Amino acid sequence: SLNGREVVESGSALVENSLRCCTLETGQVSDRQVATGDFSGHLAIWDLETLAQEKSVKAHSDVLTCVAGSGFGSSQIVTGGRDGELKLWDTRSLDSPPSLRMAPEAGQARKQCWTVASSAHEDHSTSNYITAGFDNGDIKVFDVRNSKIAWETSLSRGVSKLSILSGREDDSQKSVLVAGTANGKLFQWPLSSPDNVASHQMDKATVWEVQSVSE
Repeated sequence: SLNGREVVESGSALVENSLRCCTLETGQVSDRQVATGDFSGHLAIWDLETLAQEKSVKAHSDVLTCVAGSGFGSSQIVTGGRDGELKLWDTRSLDSPPSLRMAPEAGQARKQCWTVASSAHEDHSTSNYITAGFDNGDIKVFDVRNSKIAWETSLSRGVSKLSILSGREDDSQKSVLVAGTANGKLFQWPLSSPDNVASHQMDKATVWEVQSVSE
């Protein structure tokens, strides 16, 4: 918790398996929850006040490498794993199968999913687009509303971070997809199309995080 300008530990919890990733963008802000993914492939929802685990599901057969919410107010969570799969979950019913699953085709080499991102409909209730970046440089953008891959592309290096930055009107035409890579490059596309790509060499180090800054 915050105490003035200082960050103060307000509690701790011991987990059975080491955590790999987390997101605070799950449910309503008043729910005060965090979603985590661990090295055993489990997705769990925790109460931030009590640090009690509220729900858990075996989401992936290998490490759950990345998790992203669709924004506060949405119950949907996207996960990606070392097993190469991408899944969309409803946190209100984690015991049910995922509402969307993308898996490698039979005979296809397995690619590790390193990063996922999600955008929401205007009412923030359900996902509009979900994206996945892989260790071989592949990026896939899935149109949830129409249940199809909207577009895909491939970069020369592994995709270490994806972020969807929404425009002022918060629709797909105004939003952009930003990708960071393992060799320090940033790429940007309109979320609805792979055209008009822009790129910038940040550094030779891996880009681990991309976030928008309020004006």
